[in-house]
Amino acid sequence: MNDEKKTEPNNKKLIDALIMAQSQMTFASKTGKNPHFGNEYAPLEAVIKAVKKPLNDNGIFFLQKVYISEGGQCVETEFHGWGAMLKGGKVFVPSEKQTPQANGSSLSYAKRYSLITATGLPSNDDDGNEAEDETQEKLESKKTPVKKKTTVKKEEVIEGDNPTIEDSIMYDGKPFDPSFFVDSFKTSVGLLEFEYQEELIEFYKKTPQFEQAQLVEQHDQELFGELLTWLTEEKNKLKLKTATKNEENNND
Repeated sequence: MNDEKKTEPNNKKLIDALIMAQSQMTFASKTGKNPHFGNEYAPLEAVIKAVKKPLNDNGIFFLQKVYISEGGQCVETEFHGWGAMLKGGKVFVPSEKQTPQANGSSLSYAKRYSLITATGLPSNDDDGNEAEDETQEKLESKKTPVKKKTTVKKEEVIEGDNPTIEDSIMYDGKPFDPSFFVDSFKTSVGLLEFEYQEELIEFYKKTPQFEQAQLVEQHDQELFGELLTWLTEEKNKLKLKTATKNEENNND
Protein backbone atom coordinates (compact mmCIF):
# COMPACT_ATOMS: atom_id res chain seq x y z
CA MET A 1 0.00 0.00 0.00
CA ASN A 2 1.33 3.41 -0.98
CA ASP A 3 1.35 5.75 2.02
CA GLU A 4 2.57 8.75 0.03
CA LYS A 5 0.26 11.72 0.22
CA LYS A 6 -0.25 14.12 -2.59
CA THR A 7 0.74 17.69 -1.76
CA GLU A 8 -2.28 19.90 -2.15
CA PRO A 9 -1.55 23.34 -3.66
CA ASN A 10 -1.36 25.89 -0.87
CA ASN A 11 -2.40 29.04 -2.67
CA LYS A 12 -2.83 31.01 0.54
CA LYS A 13 0.81 30.56 1.55
CA LEU A 14 1.98 31.49 -1.92
CA ILE A 15 -0.25 34.58 -2.02
CA ASP A 16 0.95 35.68 1.43
CA ALA A 17 4.54 35.27 0.21
CA LEU A 18 3.75 37.29 -2.93
CA ILE A 19 2.28 40.08 -0.82
CA MET A 20 5.45 40.21 1.25
CA ALA A 21 7.61 40.14 -1.89
CA GLN A 22 5.62 42.99 -3.46
CA SER A 23 6.10 45.12 -0.35
CA GLN A 24 9.87 44.70 -0.83
CA MET A 25 9.91 45.64 -4.52
CA THR A 26 10.93 49.06 -5.71
CA PHE A 27 11.31 50.79 -9.07
CA ALA A 28 13.42 49.06 -11.69
CA SER A 29 16.50 51.05 -12.68
CA LYS A 30 16.11 53.06 -15.87
CA THR A 31 19.38 52.08 -17.53
CA GLY A 32 18.15 52.09 -21.14
CA LYS A 33 17.48 54.98 -23.49
CA ASN A 34 15.16 54.99 -26.47
CA PRO A 35 17.13 56.47 -29.41
CA HIS A 36 13.96 57.59 -31.19
CA PHE A 37 12.39 59.58 -28.36
CA GLY A 38 15.31 60.22 -26.02
CA ASN A 39 13.46 58.88 -23.00
CA GLU A 40 14.90 56.53 -20.40
CA TYR A 41 13.30 53.22 -19.48
CA ALA A 42 13.90 50.09 -17.40
CA PRO A 43 14.98 47.26 -19.74
CA LEU A 44 14.07 43.60 -19.19
CA GLU A 45 17.23 42.80 -17.23
CA ALA A 46 16.53 45.70 -14.82
CA VAL A 47 12.95 44.50 -14.28
CA ILE A 48 14.20 40.97 -13.54
CA LYS A 49 16.76 42.34 -11.08
CA ALA A 50 14.05 44.38 -9.31
CA VAL A 51 11.71 41.41 -8.74
CA LYS A 52 13.95 38.36 -8.51
CA LYS A 53 15.49 38.87 -5.05
CA PRO A 54 12.21 39.82 -3.28
CA LEU A 55 10.51 36.80 -4.86
CA ASN A 56 13.35 34.39 -4.07
CA ASP A 57 13.73 35.70 -0.51
CA ASN A 58 10.10 34.75 0.06
CA GLY A 59 10.39 31.25 -1.38
CA ILE A 60 9.07 32.04 -4.86
CA PHE A 61 10.58 31.60 -8.29
CA PHE A 62 9.10 32.75 -11.59
CA LEU A 63 9.26 31.39 -15.09
CA GLN A 64 7.96 32.83 -18.34
CA LYS A 65 6.27 30.60 -20.89
CA VAL A 66 6.31 31.58 -24.56
CA TYR A 67 3.37 30.54 -26.71
CA ILE A 68 3.37 30.22 -30.48
CA SER A 69 1.20 33.05 -31.81
CA GLU A 70 0.53 34.28 -35.30
CA GLY A 71 1.75 37.81 -35.94
CA GLY A 72 3.54 38.32 -32.64
CA GLN A 73 4.76 36.93 -29.34
CA CYS A 74 2.68 35.72 -26.39
CA VAL A 75 4.22 35.36 -22.91
CA GLU A 76 2.78 34.27 -19.57
CA THR A 77 4.55 34.67 -16.23
CA GLU A 78 4.05 31.97 -13.58
CA PHE A 79 4.94 32.00 -9.89
CA HIS A 80 5.92 28.74 -8.15
CA GLY A 81 6.51 28.11 -4.47
CA TRP A 82 5.01 26.78 -1.25
CA GLY A 83 3.55 23.80 -3.07
CA ALA A 84 1.45 25.99 -5.37
CA MET A 85 1.50 27.86 -8.66
CA LEU A 86 -0.17 31.08 -9.82
CA LYS A 87 -0.41 32.42 -13.36
CA GLY A 88 -0.12 36.10 -14.21
CA GLY A 89 -2.14 36.02 -17.44
CA LYS A 90 -0.94 36.13 -21.03
CA VAL A 91 0.53 39.21 -22.70
CA PHE A 92 0.53 39.42 -26.50
CA VAL A 93 2.77 41.82 -28.41
CA PRO A 94 2.49 42.02 -32.23
CA SER A 95 5.58 41.93 -34.44
CA GLU A 96 5.71 44.68 -37.04
CA LYS A 97 7.75 42.44 -39.35
CA GLN A 98 8.10 38.68 -39.55
CA THR A 99 11.88 38.66 -39.17
CA PRO A 100 14.05 37.11 -36.44
CA GLN A 101 15.05 40.57 -35.21
CA ALA A 102 11.47 41.86 -35.07
CA ASN A 103 10.24 38.70 -33.35
CA GLY A 104 13.08 38.94 -30.84
CA SER A 105 12.16 42.55 -30.12
CA SER A 106 8.52 41.65 -29.56
CA LEU A 107 9.50 38.75 -27.32
CA SER A 108 11.70 40.98 -25.13
CA TYR A 109 8.91 43.54 -24.91
CA ALA A 110 6.33 40.88 -24.02
CA LYS A 111 8.55 39.35 -21.31
CA ARG A 112 9.15 42.75 -19.78
CA TYR A 113 5.51 43.77 -19.65
CA SER A 114 4.34 40.32 -18.56
CA LEU A 115 6.70 40.41 -15.58
CA ILE A 116 5.78 43.99 -14.68
CA THR A 117 2.04 43.33 -14.78
CA ALA A 118 2.24 39.95 -13.01
CA THR A 119 4.25 41.34 -10.08
CA GLY A 120 2.58 44.73 -10.05
CA LEU A 121 6.05 46.26 -10.15
CA PRO A 122 5.88 50.05 -9.65
CA SER A 123 6.97 51.80 -12.82
CA ASN A 124 7.81 55.46 -13.32
CA ASP A 125 8.20 55.13 -17.06
CA ASP A 126 5.76 54.11 -19.76
CA ASP A 127 8.25 53.15 -22.41
CA GLY A 128 9.26 49.87 -23.92
CA ASN A 129 12.63 48.38 -24.57
CA GLU A 130 14.78 50.13 -27.18
CA ALA A 131 15.01 46.83 -29.04
CA GLU A 132 11.28 47.07 -29.71
CA ASP A 133 11.43 50.27 -31.75
CA GLU A 134 8.75 49.34 -34.25
CA THR A 135 6.24 48.37 -31.57
CA GLN A 136 7.03 51.26 -29.27
CA GLU A 137 7.03 53.88 -32.02
CA LYS A 138 3.35 53.28 -32.66
CA LEU A 139 2.52 53.60 -28.98
CA GLU A 140 4.58 56.74 -28.44
CA SER A 141 3.35 58.52 -31.57
CA LYS A 142 -0.16 58.56 -30.11
CA LYS A 143 0.86 60.12 -26.81
CA THR A 144 0.79 63.79 -25.90
CA PRO A 145 4.23 64.95 -24.74
CA VAL A 146 4.37 65.52 -21.01
CA LYS A 147 6.61 68.02 -19.32
CA LYS A 148 9.36 66.86 -17.03
CA LYS A 149 8.63 67.13 -13.31
CA THR A 150 10.71 66.67 -10.20
CA THR A 151 9.49 64.83 -7.14
CA VAL A 152 9.81 66.29 -3.65
CA LYS A 153 12.32 63.77 -2.27
CA LYS A 154 14.30 62.88 -5.37
CA GLU A 155 16.99 64.91 -7.04
CA GLU A 156 16.65 63.15 -10.35
CA VAL A 157 14.24 64.36 -13.01
CA ILE A 158 11.61 61.77 -13.86
CA GLU A 159 10.29 61.67 -17.39
CA GLY A 160 7.07 60.18 -18.67
CA ASP A 161 3.40 60.43 -17.90
CA ASN A 162 3.37 58.39 -14.68
CA PRO A 163 5.41 60.30 -12.05
CA THR A 164 3.21 61.41 -9.16
CA ILE A 165 3.54 62.50 -5.57
CA GLU A 166 3.47 58.82 -4.58
CA ASP A 167 7.09 58.60 -5.73
CA SER A 168 8.10 60.50 -2.58
CA ILE A 169 6.16 58.27 -0.16
CA MET A 170 8.38 55.72 1.55
CA TYR A 171 7.60 52.43 3.30
CA ASP A 172 10.30 50.29 4.87
CA GLY A 173 12.93 52.40 3.13
CA LYS A 174 11.40 51.92 -0.33
CA PRO A 175 9.10 54.02 -2.57
CA PHE A 176 5.43 53.34 -1.86
CA ASP A 177 2.59 53.73 -4.37
CA PRO A 178 -0.88 53.87 -2.71
CA SER A 179 -2.75 52.96 -5.91
CA PHE A 180 -0.49 49.98 -6.49
CA PHE A 181 -1.06 48.76 -2.93
CA VAL A 182 -4.85 49.06 -3.18
CA ASP A 183 -4.94 47.18 -6.49
CA SER A 184 -2.65 44.45 -5.13
CA PHE A 185 -4.69 44.12 -1.96
CA LYS A 186 -7.94 43.71 -3.90
CA THR A 187 -6.34 41.10 -6.16
CA SER A 188 -5.04 39.16 -3.16
CA VAL A 189 -8.45 39.14 -1.47
CA GLY A 190 -10.03 37.81 -4.64
CA LEU A 191 -7.47 35.01 -4.92
CA LEU A 192 -7.71 33.98 -1.27
CA GLU A 193 -11.49 33.36 -1.51
CA PHE A 194 -12.32 33.94 2.16
CA GLU A 195 -15.38 32.20 3.59
CA TYR A 196 -15.86 34.25 6.76
CA GLN A 197 -15.87 37.97 7.54
CA GLU A 198 -13.43 37.46 10.41
CA GLU A 199 -10.84 35.96 8.03
CA LEU A 200 -10.98 39.01 5.77
CA ILE A 201 -10.63 41.46 8.67
CA GLU A 202 -7.75 39.44 10.15
CA PHE A 203 -5.98 39.50 6.78
CA TYR A 204 -6.48 43.29 6.48
CA LYS A 205 -5.02 43.89 9.94
CA LYS A 206 -1.85 41.90 9.23
CA THR A 207 1.52 43.56 8.71
CA PRO A 208 2.53 44.89 6.23
CA GLN A 209 -0.85 45.52 4.59
CA PHE A 210 -2.37 47.31 7.61
CA GLU A 211 0.65 49.63 7.89
CA GLN A 212 0.48 50.29 4.15
CA ALA A 213 -3.26 51.00 4.38
CA GLN A 214 -2.46 53.61 7.03
CA LEU A 215 -0.02 55.22 4.61
CA VAL A 216 -2.79 55.39 2.02
CA GLU A 217 -5.02 57.13 4.58
CA GLN A 218 -2.28 59.67 5.34
CA HIS A 219 -1.54 60.56 1.73
CA ASP A 220 -4.75 59.92 -0.20
CA GLN A 221 -7.92 60.00 1.90
CA GLU A 222 -10.18 59.67 -1.14
CA LEU A 223 -8.43 56.46 -2.21
CA PHE A 224 -8.51 55.20 1.39
CA GLY A 225 -12.25 55.87 1.54
CA GLU A 226 -12.73 53.86 -1.65
CA LEU A 227 -10.70 51.01 -0.12
CA LEU A 228 -12.84 50.96 3.04
CA THR A 229 -16.04 51.04 1.00
CA TRP A 230 -14.83 48.14 -1.12
CA LEU A 231 -13.67 46.24 1.99
CA THR A 232 -17.09 46.68 3.61
CA GLU A 233 -18.85 45.43 0.49
CA GLU A 234 -16.59 42.38 0.31
CA LYS A 235 -17.07 41.67 4.02
CA ASN A 236 -20.85 41.79 3.67
CA LYS A 237 -20.66 39.09 0.99
CA LEU A 238 -19.11 36.66 3.50
CA LYS A 239 -20.58 34.61 6.32
CA LEU A 240 -20.16 35.56 9.96
CA LYS A 241 -18.25 32.78 11.72
CA THR A 242 -19.93 33.28 15.10
CA ALA A 243 -23.38 33.19 13.54
CA THR A 244 -22.48 30.02 11.67
CA LYS A 245 -21.29 28.31 14.86
CA ASN A 246 -24.47 29.30 16.73
CA GLU A 247 -26.54 27.89 13.92
CA GLU A 248 -24.60 24.63 14.05
CA ASN A 249 -25.05 24.40 17.81
CA ASN A 250 -28.78 24.95 17.48
CA ASN A 251 -28.97 22.18 14.91
CA ASP A 252 -27.17 19.85 17.31
